[in-house]
Amino acid sequence: MSICDRMRKGPKAPADDIDDSKRYLDIYKLIALGLGGTLGQGIYVLTGHVAHVLAGPAVTLCVFIAALVSILGGICYADLSSRVPRPGSAYIYSYMIMGEFVAFNVGWSMMLDYTSGYPDFLALALILLSACVIAFGIKKSFWLNLSFIVINVITITLVIITGTTKSTTENWYLKTKEVQEDIGDGGYFPYPVGKMLRGVAICFFGFVGFDCITSTAGEAINPTHNIPMAIFATMLIVFCTYFLMSTILTLMVPYYLINPITPLTSAFQYHKMYHVQTCVTVGSVLALSASLLNSMFPLQRILRAMAQNGFMLKGYASVKGWTKSTMLATFLFTIIAAGTLVLHFEFLIQLSVMGVLLDYTIVAFGVVLLHYKKDRKFVDGPVEEISFKAVMRQICSGRHSKKANIVSDYIARLFLIIFVVFSGLFCLAFKCFTIINQLWAIVLASCSAVLSIVCIIIIGIQPKSSVLSPFETPLVPLIPCISIWVNIFLVSTLSWLCLAVYLTWMIVGYAVYFGVITADFLGKRLIRNMAKQMIDSFKFLV
Repeated sequence: MSICDRMRKGPKAPADDIDDSKRYLDIYKLIALGLGGTLGQGIYVLTGHVAHVLAGPAVTLCVFIAALVSILGGICYADLSSRVPRPGSAYIYSYMIMGEFVAFNVGWSMMLDYTSGYPDFLALALILLSACVIAFGIKKSFWLNLSFIVINVITITLVIITGTTKSTTENWYLKTKEVQEDIGDGGYFPYPVGKMLRGVAICFFGFVGFDCITSTAGEAINPTHNIPMAIFATMLIVFCTYFLMSTILTLMVPYYLINPITPLTSAFQYHKMYHVQTCVTVGSVLALSASLLNSMFPLQRILRAMAQNGFMLKGYASVKGWTKSTMLATFLFTIIAAGTLVLHFEFLIQLSVMGVLLDYTIVAFGVVLLHYKKDRKFVDGPVEEISFKAVMRQICSGRHSKKANIVSDYIARLFLIIFVVFSGLFCLAFKCFTIINQLWAIVLASCSAVLSIVCIIIIGIQPKSSVLSPFETPLVPLIPCISIWVNIFLVSTLSWLCLAVYLTWMIVGYAVYFGVITADFLGKRLIRNMAKQMIDSFKFLV
């Protein structure tokens, strides 16, 4: 097998070696895992930061838009989790659908995503504590995590009840003269639209923890049903909580007085409610602990899957029998997470969000590919070769052929790639227009938008695969394509420095990837040559 063939290969799903009698995560435990991963830093830190620096009271709108984006990604995740119920989350999905190279991109990116969202030295202590806890086993750490979630829910309820008594709508209608200099213009939208869009991207970070649910497919009871349902239940609860908390925060305190690091505790201090402040402080620390624990769950599975594929040390693939956890993976998480503490808070969040959005894009890409994959069950006569004439005939005939074939599969792949390119051009042109305000940027953005819609239409008229799954994304390819477009657009709102650092991280990953496969390729070639020489020598002796 050549290096290019290895990059493209997508093996069949391995046999599920998990004994069903050993599955212990029902739908309620899966929801608890999802809540533990999402109801953490987003509520106690992010909403205040976005309100103070980027959006003001419009942080509530940012949360709403971020929830819609997350729902689109969650639908795609649920689709793939019902088709590929294997631990490893997006890494496994992309490996099965798009091959090794794309999967490595996802896995390497997710390593950065899970370790770059905890930017203070209190987090360092919690990282070390969480690493020790999870090293003692998944079941034990799950029950500790559940206790943290219960305390977190009690804290949130306390904030909602007591915060409502100190809320006033006057904080949403501040006059410009009432606001401190260089902190917006007052009102509900005190900052420019560009800043608010960046606030949407940062608020999106508060919804990314639900993918820890998909990483537990090996322990989940009836994963094809329970995992999708747990994803949607988690997202609904998280959205309602975030929306309420951001609303109460901006009604309690004028946005320009919100402390961007400790917004809720400072809000109660502002109203001299010191007992509530203490309770919120304790609850926020435990919520951060639960979030850290849940970050380690999927990272362990991803590193184990990458080690099994030869991209990491084999030690990452070994599971300690009595703990069911990978010690080396936990250790690596601790080292990388501690190393990110020197970076700025907002920069770390942007870095994590960028990786997650690109991972969601690949997941949505995989959903379209699966829905238009050529049928193997039904074959109508000889297999048609891919040619320009065959492609044009298939595009014009649309669903005249009711069964997905090799040509319709090729068209779906081709125009999906073209759609991604045009989506990127649109976002680049839009960002350039906001900076230089030139006519050519508007023309390029308009043409890219029109051509993107044409690509969706061409994909949509192709016959779909007859393979069914317990849960399917509705309105394919529209929903996945909207998810792809929105994800790319939100990435374009992030800083250029963040993009540069992310690309540097990926370049390091490519060096690792191509180094591994080149060494493997050369090693196998050397073994083949040595075997051939031995056989030739044996023939000579005989």
